[in-house]
Amino acid sequence: MSHKQKIKIVQNSLELQLEQTQGDTDYKISLLPCVSLSDIKKKVTEYPLKNELLQNIPFYFLDTATNGLSYIKLEFNINDLNESERLVMPLLGSLLTTVGTTSLSFIELSKEMSLYTGGISIYPVANTQLGKKSETFCFMSVVGNAVYRNTDKLLSITDEILLHPSFADRKKVLEIVLQMKMDLYERINPSGQSFAIIHASRFLSPMNRLNSQWDGIEQLKFLELFLKKLKKNYLKEIKVLEQLCKKIFNRNRMEIILCSEKSNIQTYKKILPAWLNKFPVLKIKSNSKIHFLAKTVYEGCQINTNVAYVARVIPTVPYTHPDSAPLTVLARILSSGFTHTEIREKGGAYGGSASHNALNGQFCFSSYRDPNIFKTMLVYNAAARFVIDGGIIESQVLEGILQVFASVDSPHSPGSKAS
Repeated sequence: MSHKQKIKIVQNSLELQLEQTQGDTDYKISLLPCVSLSDIKKKVTEYPLKNELLQNIPFYFLDTATNGLSYIKLEFNINDLNESERLVMPLLGSLLTTVGTTSLSFIELSKEMSLYTGGISIYPVANTQLGKKSETFCFMSVVGNAVYRNTDKLLSITDEILLHPSFADRKKVLEIVLQMKMDLYERINPSGQSFAIIHASRFLSPMNRLNSQWDGIEQLKFLELFLKKLKKNYLKEIKVLEQLCKKIFNRNRMEIILCSEKSNIQTYKKILPAWLNKFPVLKIKSNSKIHFLAKTVYEGCQINTNVAYVARVIPTVPYTHPDSAPLTVLARILSSGFTHTEIREKGGAYGGSASHNALNGQFCFSSYRDPNIFKTMLVYNAAARFVIDGGIIESQVLEGILQVFASVDSPHSPGSKAS
């Protein structure tokens, strides 16, 4: 390479650095097509969700066009479970739909589900009170859908799975546990940003603690340990799963959510009372709260990669607080107007972003495939000073608001409207 070429490279680098520092001019930004605030609908879309009691079980339903499909969700309250029991929930949900029942092998069950339903999934979920971050309720969700003519079949397959599970096929159970462990492990590298946020926030609220236990590093550690226990004493560990099924799937824990058209809702109202009688009635602890101790942690997890995923999570305010919406907009502004520039363009990471989880009340900074851990932490430190020193201009505020509305006003599928 000649001296002239080297000088040219240096000049190009300086020009790029100047461009990154100055950003786009107002004129350049004005050339781009832009949606304005006047284009946003001021009226919130409301879904007329109705509710009544079926044999003292809350029944929520939404009458909406579904193209001949019904979407049903059963929610079983699991707030009273202890920590070791809660850790099992993702695995239990996966096993129930894949190992078979006392009358159907896993192959026969798979055929029944494929023939008569659009799928049945079982997994744990957690919800936070909008005005109180410390109050969290968790459920085991059973979600299924089917065409109207298969309504009876959908319900019968569901109760077969929940009330008559069989873990007798040791080889199949071990195979599923191992597969879950490997799937979660293989997700860490491509989704390291999400894992970093989950791990960093796990001691900030009960909701975050559950997310870590169900979908983070803690779940991976649990699966590794549980697999060893299964190999050592299979019958003992399976007994725990069987007892959990009996403990969870009873009428006193249940809520029903249905999304369908009026005629099929009436069909469900006729069928459900007799179907619910199949479920046992067991006493549970009322209004149980998840025990939680908040604390601040600074730590790192070693993974098999030569880049890092750096997260910082800061507790903010409840969803109903006046500062919640501005923080959500601020996150959008910082993500596109500060962290992206400093972490990706200047720092060499694949990505850098800021986000505000209004429901959980937490502000997150994160980087993706990042070669500069310490420099990135300094960028997080500098974000507040960037805002205080007037680094944000009016056009960025408008852009941030529009980005927020673009995410909250996205179309909803028929199956998601009722829930």
